[in-house]
Amino acid sequence: MLLQFDQISGNNRYNVEWYLEKMIQNHQVVLFSKTYCQYSIKLKHLIGKYNIRDKRIMELNLEPDMQLMQNTLTQLVYLNIIQKLQFPQISEIAFFFKDYLKHRTGGIRTVPQLYVNGKFIGDYNTIEQKERNGELARVFFRAGITPRRSHLVPRKRKC
Repeated sequence: MLLQFDQISGNNRYNVEWYLEKMIQNHQVVLFSKTYCQYSIKLKHLIGKYNIRDKRIMELNLEPDMQLMQNTLTQLVYLNIIQKLQFPQISEIAFFFKDYLKHRTGGIRTVPQLYVNGKFIGDYNTIEQKERNGELARVFFRAGITPRRSHLVPRKRKC
């Protein structure tokens, strides 16, 4: 289910949601970030520990349609959660879904947001927790991503 969030930029009309979805689906890892956000900076450092072949980092504060893109990302996260919860009649709860999901799931409205193979993984706090308990390494491993050599435990050499 795609919502229409059209924006006119110069003479080009494009669909922001389509653009973001296409980016998420076409790259192995996508990180939505802001250059000045300390959580974004920390998450970029954290994912830098992995050999990611196809990584796209979008700095929203450098995009001309930043607010529209951030609002669209919020909608995509909510739609993803609704689909996982499998509500039988989404239209009946459409009026309340933002408040409900914020209460029920802690709906994410901020950056950073990390996607791996088209799947939303989480915000900084979620990713940091997954890194601590080893779940992030498993997510990356399933996606064919391995730790960088310099971050592996050094081998003891024989003298």
